[in-house]
Amino acid sequence: MSASMNKIKHIVTNIDQQAKHYENLQDEASRKALIAEAQSLIATLELPREYVQRTVFAEPARNTAAQLAIDLELFEGLVAAGEEGRNSAELAKPGDADPALLFEARILKHLAAMNVVEEIDADVYRGTALSTALTVPKFRDGIPFGLDATGRVFLDIPQYLAENRYRNPVGVSQGPFQYTHKTEREYFEWSIHENPKNGAAFKNYIRGYREGLPSWTRPDFYPAQAELANSLQKNDAILLVDVGGGFGQDLQDFYANNPSFHHASILQDRPAILSSIAPDSLHPSISTMPHDFFTPQPVRGARAYHLHSILHNWDDAHCRTILGHLRDAMTPGYSKMLIFENVVPDRAAHWQMTRLDWLMMATCAALERTERQWRELLGSVGLVVRRIWSVDETTESLIEVVVEGDEEERM
Repeated sequence: MSASMNKIKHIVTNIDQQAKHYENLQDEASRKALIAEAQSLIATLELPREYVQRTVFAEPARNTAAQLAIDLELFEGLVAAGEEGRNSAELAKPGDADPALLFEARILKHLAAMNVVEEIDADVYRGTALSTALTVPKFRDGIPFGLDATGRVFLDIPQYLAENRYRNPVGVSQGPFQYTHKTEREYFEWSIHENPKNGAAFKNYIRGYREGLPSWTRPDFYPAQAELANSLQKNDAILLVDVGGGFGQDLQDFYANNPSFHHASILQDRPAILSSIAPDSLHPSISTMPHDFFTPQPVRGARAYHLHSILHNWDDAHCRTILGHLRDAMTPGYSKMLIFENVVPDRAAHWQMTRLDWLMMATCAALERTERQWRELLGSVGLVVRRIWSVDETTESLIEVVVEGDEEERM
């Protein structure tokens, strides 16, 4: 028996075992393990020519077809059709699209071939769980965000790197994103001033991306009662400062998952973000404060300063500015910094981390960091990693940071 056949048999055995685990447990770990084994089987069986045809042609065409289906509200039409489905003429709104475009090996035909919708008869289509989900903004808008803001950038990266002698992209105003979109604005500024429609799609995409992911605020992820409650004697002590905290979801989750905490926390972000938060929608312990994290931190001596998916948007030089301002505000022996970001393993990194690293390179000329890179970056501004809290290999970790010289005392 050939080595490849032995490998195939081994993978098939693992798939059978993982399927039984998932059937019995219905948990995330067994679900992800089953997907990984199935992907490994495809990678082992697929011929090189099939790989090229799938990745270079079929998958980009699927993404384009999905965008067209969104634009033409085809997925909504399939939801309305129910189990009986509809043909292309029924799905095409008068004047919007030629039925032949929908059927003749075009939009719906290819989406069916790629398992996005189901073809139940000749020119009769039925929705799937996936196509139904793509009617919901938090899932749907990942497609226009990806195709418009980043899809073209990925295509241009080889040429960008060749012209720059294959130097690692550095500098938020001179990276691959700016090269493709002919702008000097960084992505978030571009989405506000030049393409607000894409900015709105990005916000929805982030909501969908984070749904179901483990939150560090859960006591089984990070034991906040043991790690933060000590030394919080004063009633007016500031518990958490969420720096660049957006709409406050992390702080909301923290108080929901840790109801014994009643000390005040502060949500910091740009005025435009904070002004869009509905009055009285935040937990009563949360107040808001406009703040630019490239300027000195006005709240000094808080128990913890929190950064969620902030530093991966910036190169090391910008990160040192952000971290330096927080270090200056921290009280040695008391304050902590809690950084919720990916810690990329040195070996066998999951594709969800490596694809995000490429996304950061494309949009921000930034990166996802390994543990070594985190320790070097933090150490360069007088900070040290006390502990890294993780739950699995696909999601972010909580990096607990203290002022240098403080780590032994606080262990």
